[in-house]
Amino acid sequence: MKTFVYALSKLIEADFLNGSVSRADNEINYIGVGSITWDGHQFLDTIRDNAVWSKTKDAVKSLSSVSLSILSNVGESITKKLIGLE
Repeated sequence: MKTFVYALSKLIEADFLNGSVSRADNEINYIGVGSITWDGHQFLDTIRDNAVWSKTKDAVKSLSSVSLSILSNVGESITKKLIGLE
């Protein structure tokens, strides 16, 4: 549960979700999520297609961690290749 709450707080911080985080003594004691942001929708739209998501995961599987912006860029590049723009 702690990992989930941390991930939600970071998605709010990165403007992928609209929400609020309340902290006390350096601990999160409340988190509320209202909706997904424009950036959140853009990311999901980039990787929505199963073929794109599968190829995106394959492209980064050798890395121990990857940022959402990198995943989005890789997904966008794969989409462009699939439709013949690259």
